[in-house]
Amino acid sequence: MNAILDDGERYVRALDAELLRKGRQASSANLERMRIVEANTNKEAERGFIGPPMPASELMRRFGSRIRPLKRFGVLQGGKTRCCDDGKAAGTNAATCMLETVALPSAIWPIAAAACVNKECAALGIPSEAVQLGLDDMTAAYRQVPVNDPSLTIVAYFAPSTGRVQFRHLRGHNFGLKAAVINFSSVSAFIASSGARLLALLIAVYIDDFMIVDLKRAGEGGQRAFASFVRLLKYTLDAPKRLRMAPRNKALGVLVDLASAHISGVCTLSPTPERVADMSEKLREVISRGYFLNTEADTVLGRLGFLATTSFSKVGRAANAPLRIVANDHRNSDWSAVIRCLSFMLLVLSTIGSKEVSTKPGTARRFARIYTDASFSGLGIVILIEDASYWTSSHVDADLMDRWSLTDIGGLEALAAVCGRHFLTTVAPDVNDFVIYVDNMEVASNLVSGYSSRECLVCLMLEFYLIVASRPGRLWIEWVPTAANIADIPSRHPGVTCLSHCSQSPMLKAIFAAENFADFVFPTHSSLWTALPPMLPVPASMGGTSLHDGGDGEQPEPS
Repeated sequence: MNAILDDGERYVRALDAELLRKGRQASSANLERMRIVEANTNKEAERGFIGPPMPASELMRRFGSRIRPLKRFGVLQGGKTRCCDDGKAAGTNAATCMLETVALPSAIWPIAAAACVNKECAALGIPSEAVQLGLDDMTAAYRQVPVNDPSLTIVAYFAPSTGRVQFRHLRGHNFGLKAAVINFSSVSAFIASSGARLLALLIAVYIDDFMIVDLKRAGEGGQRAFASFVRLLKYTLDAPKRLRMAPRNKALGVLVDLASAHISGVCTLSPTPERVADMSEKLREVISRGYFLNTEADTVLGRLGFLATTSFSKVGRAANAPLRIVANDHRNSDWSAVIRCLSFMLLVLSTIGSKEVSTKPGTARRFARIYTDASFSGLGIVILIEDASYWTSSHVDADLMDRWSLTDIGGLEALAAVCGRHFLTTVAPDVNDFVIYVDNMEVASNLVSGYSSRECLVCLMLEFYLIVASRPGRLWIEWVPTAANIADIPSRHPGVTCLSHCSQSPMLKAIFAAENFADFVFPTHSSLWTALPPMLPVPASMGGTSLHDGGDGEQPEPS
């Protein structure tokens, strides 16, 4: 890598020749994009963020022979063209080794802050205080924070106005450098943590967006004090983008409602229609384009992860693992897997809804305990909700295994878990909080991570989390020994509608009574399997059929 960096002089000459050739041979459309890049760069120069143009000889004299300028190009973002600098093509990103990462807050953070206020009020023996949320954004954030080695931030582009290549020194961080986010975030994290300690405020920062939670009776005092503190540090907040303190406010595309935090203890998270539409358009654009631009994959993951908090916390690894590969190395990526994951995210966005979160301890919420099991004879599901119980079963045959591309008991166990969540919607549509018990360690691990190395299980994990996203709630995955998994009984007696005779336990006799049996029809209107037929195994004949497909009197031999 040092050999690459030491050859900077030859690299500069080659880059100059390449950009000059492309500029002179550019089509009218590409030439217009180059004019926009030049105009945006000149606007940055007017604000003092970028230095004047310099010839290659001056560049080498000032910064030495190890310099590798970054090609500048335009990226359409939010209807505007933003300048991005290609750290990958320059080799800078490949030469960058990072041992750190960023720990960013989710949309849950303001609610967690409100819960802390309620807890402190309870400890002091006083009524809970009403709280509010405000947001501040740094002006041209990346440009405000300098870098240690200025030779790493030189940009190069063809300037149509002069017909020549221009080299300019950017004062700050480039969009397109691998280490920019982490290096910049260390500064914004310092500002947030220092402000929180010195001003006694609840503050969190998402890259360059500061979220502030304060008492409602404090008005805007805390937010104004934080702005003054930032000015003392010689940084600037973007006043036009400020969202003033309010009980209901938008945080990075999510509407956070804290109005009832001190009364009922219930707060609400809702994705804004604008952000959902913007993200959906971005995903369709990438699918149509067929590739990601520079750090676009990381941006998509970050924004979607923040939105997904309103349904099921972070997007599962089954969805984002191929995108991580793309973000790190385009050459080793499987684009068909990326398309499947982007399509999954589009489905998540189409079903994503509001989520209620309690900020007070002891708030009662109905939850279900779902036991699922599978054998080569059948699938079994048992649901317990307070004093009510429901159960169902289904035969397993070679046709079902083929339709779902299943080859072993692990695949059947995963299918049973997916059907268990569907069954909860059938018997108790108002209950979305649940604990699901499975006795297969591999499947339990896959459900927790949302990922599997096996194709059929990856597809089932995507299906499971699509259901979770469409019906927001709290979930917990738990492994249970086979001997303690009560769904083992119906899985070994599929098609039977009364299993009281299969156990000596009075509790199990009551659970498996005939009146607790419920037929289950697998829904197809929101199924990932029917929505993505080109990329996934398509169990078309499964849709609309009953899981209870045996006669009441049939009692097959247990497997």
